[in-house]
Amino acid sequence: IPSTWASYRRDGNGDGATDPQNIYDAALATATYLCSSSRSLTSSENLRSAFLAYNRSNTYVANAFDNIERYRALTFPPVPARP
Repeated sequence: IPSTWASYRRDGNGDGATDPQNIYDAALATATYLCSSSRSLTSSENLRSAFLAYNRSNTYVANAFDNIERYRALTFPPVPARP
C-alpha cells in the first residue's frame, strides 16, 4: 500500500534507496511496521494482532504462523569460524 510504504519505508541494504521491490528494504519496512505499536512480539497474541494490523485476513495470519513453525523446524549446518 503506497501510503503505508510512505510512512514505513526503510533502506535495508544501505544502498541509499528505499525500494518496496527490494527484499532487504521491504523486510525492514515490514518489521518496522509490525513493531510500530510498541507491542512485544514475543507473545502469540501480540504477534497475531500485529499480523492482523498488517493484513486483516485470518487466512494470512494462519499462513504466517504455519511459516513460522516450518522455519523453526529447519536445521542449518554450523557456520565455520573465520580464520
